[in-house]
Amino acid sequence: VAMRKLATPLALAVLALSRDIGAQTSDSLFSIDEEQYGSAKPAGETTQQLQRRVLRVNGTFPVPVGAKTFLLPGLKYDHTRLRFEDATSRSRTTDLRATQLSFGLAQYTGDHLLLIATAGVGVASDMSQGISTNDLLYTGTAIALYRFGPSLSLGAGITYDNRRGCPRPLPAALLDWRPRANFRIRGFIPSRLDAELRLTSWYTVGLLATIRND
Repeated sequence: VAMRKLATPLALAVLALSRDIGAQTSDSLFSIDEEQYGSAKPAGETTQQLQRRVLRVNGTFPVPVGAKTFLLPGLKYDHTRLRFEDATSRSRTTDLRATQLSFGLAQYTGDHLLLIATAGVGVASDMSQGISTNDLLYTGTAIALYRFGPSLSLGAGITYDNRRGCPRPLPAALLDWRPRANFRIRGFIPSRLDAELRLTSWYTVGLLATIRND
């Protein structure tokens, strides 16, 4: 029972941090997701249309090494296909791939406070001209998460991702709030924030605000 109580906020934190590295949309420490985006005009373009399709594979595997300590090895793979189409219906495609390994440590202090730190390194490239130092990814996050009760958990800390173009770490916040049994607001800021309404046991609708780095 004690391990189960500890695992609940740990799963929340790992899920949120995995979403920061990429994006998971399921309540699982392992997920395979596919996203399809409609046509849009790239910035500065007047004739071209862009379509985007993304396959995301995320896995984080908590390993207990003590009564309140977990190691957090993880793996993430993204495949993004960009399809450009001009006014004459001619099209071209570009494939972007990103692979990242991560490692973290989670430590409980008491029954409600969880301290967690993760670091990741990887490569993102279209592989057309090999891999250079500009294709390397570096991420890191440190956060303290406090569980106020079964319906509310809040966290604060710092995060860094070299794809954001900011040379310094940014403030970060973690939120999981369930004001009703079928309504939930959760997210990891500055990456994403979700509001979800569960209509049935198998169907959920919601709104998502997100900042993508890919």
